Amino acid sequence: ARAVDRAARTLPGGAAEAADRLVFADRATRPAHLERLRHADLALDTRAYNSHTLAADYAWAGVPLVTALGDDEPRWASRVGASVTLAAARHEATRELIAPDWGAGFEAVACRVARDAAALKRLRVALRRGRVDAPLWSARRWAQGFERFVETLGARGDEEAADVDLPEPVDSAHCIVLGSAPRRVENYDRLVVALPELKRHRAVEGGDARALKTALADLGVRLATDVWQATVGQVACLCSHAQLWRRFARCPKPHFVVLEDDAVFPHGADAFRAACDQVAAGPAYDLCYLYVYLDHWPSPPKEIDPADVRVGTTEGFRTWCLLAYAVTREGARKLQRLVETEEIYAPVDCMVADWGQRGLLNVRCVDCAGVAENAGQLDMRVPEAGALPSNIWGTGDYAASAPAGADEVQSHAMPHAAHPLGGSEGDEVD
Repeated sequence: ARAVDRAARTLPGGAAEAADRLVFADRATRPAHLERLRHADLALDTRAYNSHTLAADYAWAGVPLVTALGDDEPRWASRVGASVTLAAARHEATRELIAPDWGAGFEAVACRVARDAAALKRLRVALRRGRVDAPLWSARRWAQGFERFVETLGARGDEEAADVDLPEPVDSAHCIVLGSAPRRVENYDRLVVALPELKRHRAVEGGDARALKTALADLGVRLATDVWQATVGQVACLCSHAQLWRRFARCPKPHFVVLEDDAVFPHGADAFRAACDQVAAGPAYDLCYLYVYLDHWPSPPKEIDPADVRVGTTEGFRTWCLLAYAVTREGARKLQRLVETEEIYAPVDCMVADWGQRGLLNVRCVDCAGVAENAGQLDMRVPEAGALPSNIWGTGDYAASAPAGADEVQSHAMPHAAHPLGGSEGDEVD
């Protein structure tokens, strides 16, 4: 009754308009409650005591919630709505819903969003996509963070301050996972337990000729098969990385981390997080290797100290392993353009190193070993007990299995060599 009376004093039509426009919901089962919420266009938070469970319900139903975060309400209960709203979508796509104060700022945000149909649609899509991998819905990520908090708190003395700083999650970390390789999937499962924010990217399967052809056409890849006798595994690996680069190029985040499914964290996930943060804060780069093949270090590297992680970067040098690397949004845009415009005449690891050597990419690498290591088979000439099987070596030859109509080119970057006795290769010579 008080709500109707207040609305009657505000609305031009008085009590009659208030009775017509205010609808009070009855009790309902939880599924019916969530289904009912979906019919709302926009939700408005309450000031002194925010929506808590209801804020999460709005997010799950895909209904944008206008709230505020300001010094005028410093209490915890008045800040929950903003926390839930930010965590309910990836890349803080809902930040525009958070007003700077509960007065004129809140009113301005509510009116602007309510009158902008495109903004409402964009926010609803962001919330629905967030149900897949936004921080709010990742119970495992929350549990892992709480475990680190308890461990950190238990290791401290009573005389220390009450605040506990935990390593920030690696922002936008992705792992390329080959679903047809059970042991690689198992290794990814171990990685995501240690790094709950790690997102799975389904690798292109080299054994699926139709999927491989579709990926090549979609990415605009041209393979110079006259100089590169590629395996289907190598071509699929190229497509898997290129798919991520294209996604990153369109994303508002500035930095990304990519792992392959045979990566391991020898000193734990917190050391890996700290190293990634230091790389992002260091000298500018397009792509920075977080792992370097053992024989490719220009000088003996230092080993990372997990108790005091100090990682710098140095100018890139030739290596071929994309097991673990950081890439910026601008770097992803460059890589996307290179994939679309360059003839691909070597495995993707070698192409990235080559683009760096040619000055087309600003490539750097960490200055210490141990940020990430490789659990896979590094060298087919030296069998390693317990190593994960290769997803490249031993797979079929691409040229022999390529479907009809595959986009292949004769390379201009690496032309055919002249035959030493005259003529071209393949000519009969007496």
